[in-house]
Amino acid sequence: MATFDLVGIPFPKTAPLFSDDAPILKRIGHIEDLIEIFNELSGLKYQLQSAQKLIGADQTKLFEIVGMPLHLVEGLTIGCVVTYAKSFQSSARVMLQSSQIFKDNPLSQMHEFLMTLRNKWYSHQELVGDQHHLFLFQDPQNSSIRFNPFGQHHHVLVSHGLDWNSFESCADLCINYVRSSIEQACESLRCALSPEQIEFINALDKDRAIAIYWNQQPHNRRSPFTSRGA
Repeated sequence: MATFDLVGIPFPKTAPLFSDDAPILKRIGHIEDLIEIFNELSGLKYQLQSAQKLIGADQTKLFEIVGMPLHLVEGLTIGCVVTYAKSFQSSARVMLQSSQIFKDNPLSQMHEFLMTLRNKWYSHQELVGDQHHLFLFQDPQNSSIRFNPFGQHHHVLVSHGLDWNSFESCADLCINYVRSSIEQACESLRCALSPEQIEFINALDKDRAIAIYWNQQPHNRRSPFTSRGA
């Protein structure tokens, strides 16, 4: 029975033949960033579908499982928006350019709305939504007043007013764009490899290559909280 390799080997980018080749390393880093973004956006698809199911589910049954369903859905909404916007705003990896993905596409308005939610609502508070108005109790004797800072609160429920279908369409458009970008970048890298580099890769022993070059091996693994620039 034939055995097929469905994984391959890690790119030996730390081998001298590649580590000393700055243009090749740049191409590899670009591809790895795109793959990372692709995986995040693919996971976002499931999050978006889960959020819509929660909104449409029997709230009584949900309450028995998670308590107040509203807080769960709002939390999931925040996660979806932040995950989506992250790919367009990052200083440590390649960023997606909305002008390329949404050029002449009506979904560009939805994209800009999602970015505004992230930048001016969820990550910072620059919009009027949820702004508090202080209440107080009057004194019939006109001798004093009492404040009521915790008795009233205004909260905008973003999850129930969000256009989830358009949100998912934005994610789909980004996923398809990134997939195509990965394929093009991989082909460009393949064509840029020298004959010596190709020969080196093809001569590698699979088990040894994984043991030496895979960054998730114990001796290569770094704390997830390590700076990418370190």
